Amino acid sequence: MDASACGDAAWDAVACGKALTAARKVADAAYAHIEGELPAGQFVDEKRSAQEATAVVARAHALGCFRMGADRREAPVAQRDLCPTLANLTWPHWRSFRNTMTVT
Repeated sequence: MDASACGDAAWDAVACGKALTAARKVADAAYAHIEGELPAGQFVDEKRSAQEATAVVARAHALGCFRMGADRREAPVAQRDLCPTLANLTWPHWRSFRNTMTVT
């Protein structure tokens, strides 16, 4: 995830939406691979980390932050405050996900 795209980003910054979407796709793919291809009960920390990385992005998407979702359930005034906060919350979860994954 390109954190620079979301640093102090406006609630409707398209570049941040693209960065968050890319991060979510990677984490979702990692979770699906672990869940579907690896023995049950293994890589629990990796699965949890992937879920945490996608949860905040999913919330931002549901709110229509960074022009990611078509449905805006919150008023734009609320989005102006909430969306940048969600982007900032995504960064530590993404870093945790990257640090948790083992690449061999």
